Amino acid sequence: MMKLSFTKKTIAIILIVLLITLTSYYVASATLSAKNRGKKAITIRGEVLEVTDKGLKVKLLGKNRTVSITCAGYWAWKIDETRYNGSWAELKAFIHPGDILAITVVGVKGKPVAVKIVRKEPKLIAVNVGLLKKARKPKTKRILRFKGTVEDVTDYGLKLKVANKTLTVMCRGSWIWRIGNETHRGNWSSLKSEIHVGEILKIAALATKGNRTIHLIALVIVRDEPPLKAVRPSLLKKVRRPKTRIVKVNGTITGIGDTGFTLKVNENLTINVVCKGVWAINASGERDIGNWTKLKEYLTEGDIVRVVGVRGGNNTVAAILIERLEPPLKAVNLAYIKKGIEKRFKGKYKNTHIKVTLKGAVSKVTLTGLIVDQDGKKVIIVCPGKWKKGEEENLWFIVSSDIKKGDSVTIKGYICIAKLKGKTLILIEAYEITDETKGITLTRA
Repeated sequence: MMKLSFTKKTIAIILIVLLITLTSYYVASATLSAKNRGKKAITIRGEVLEVTDKGLKVKLLGKNRTVSITCAGYWAWKIDETRYNGSWAELKAFIHPGDILAITVVGVKGKPVAVKIVRKEPKLIAVNVGLLKKARKPKTKRILRFKGTVEDVTDYGLKLKVANKTLTVMCRGSWIWRIGNETHRGNWSSLKSEIHVGEILKIAALATKGNRTIHLIALVIVRDEPPLKAVRPSLLKKVRRPKTRIVKVNGTITGIGDTGFTLKVNENLTINVVCKGVWAINASGERDIGNWTKLKEYLTEGDIVRVVGVRGGNNTVAAILIERLEPPLKAVNLAYIKKGIEKRFKGKYKNTHIKVTLKGAVSKVTLTGLIVDQDGKKVIIVCPGKWKKGEEENLWFIVSSDIKKGDSVTIKGYICIAKLKGKTLILIEAYEITDETKGITLTRA
């Protein structure tokens, strides 16, 4: 039996060789696993040995190491100037054994998953779109609300004591604040003179994460006594305006001016009615169109009228509709309907629920209504839903078969707003149509 003997020098050489081998083995392993546990993307280069249904088997360049990389997901890729998108099953047809690739990978559950694949010849760039969407970083900003005592007021903000901790809140920038009934605008240097040490404040602040600390940027500052409310408009999201409030009032005209009239509603309330815009006027059957200068010729002091309008400040109402029983008068503000309601309405159709009656001659009968010629102007009449003609009840295009071009009609309906090809149209949604020529009446079912 042969007896082996090693010197200390020989043993040292063997240990060094083993250490180098183990180091080269673990370099690739550490690169593809330990670093990827935090989902940090790294790029490796290698030669494709095999293309499988799940991914690639790659031999790392310069290392005697083979790695299996998962390539599942939805991909977008470009070959020369042609763009494609699809699953890995479609992308793998463009990759072949022997290709030299640069592959960016991340660690998912301890396995390397491809995020990006690049090949120089022939040129290929592929990105795993599905994986990138999942890997988006979460938002690092949030709103914090807290209450604290002012310890110091500085040129850049406040120091507040909150639950035995001192917080620094940044307040530089423009502000709008209210003290009592007075509203002020200015920067922090003006606002800080209203805040003093020892006061208790309520703060809403934007918390942003820095490298080592969390920064607080004040958005709202509130003080109960003495009352103070400050808002930073540049950092607050735009507040949606409340829906316009429609009011209906009855009263007596006590004065007529250049922009409207004064209406006495009761002994304790008098409002100013603003009548700017273009008006459609029907006075005792006589039709006219004009601005307020024209409309006020039909009104006199002492008239009892009904006003429908939009409430404003300081007891002001912007009129949409003005009605008088004796002598009969009805005026509709077309300018407000076209401009005001259009700003608030984002759909394709809006019923204002303002009733109107018109007479004219049928210019055209359509599948959805009529086009009526009134005083040389075309008016669109829409007739949705089912209609009644005597005992018959059916859709419009069936019951309207007796109405012909040139017939004189009287239409009762609502003023509506519609958007078509970027234009705003005023039309009538009918609920009753009387054909004076044929002597028939159609009513909405």
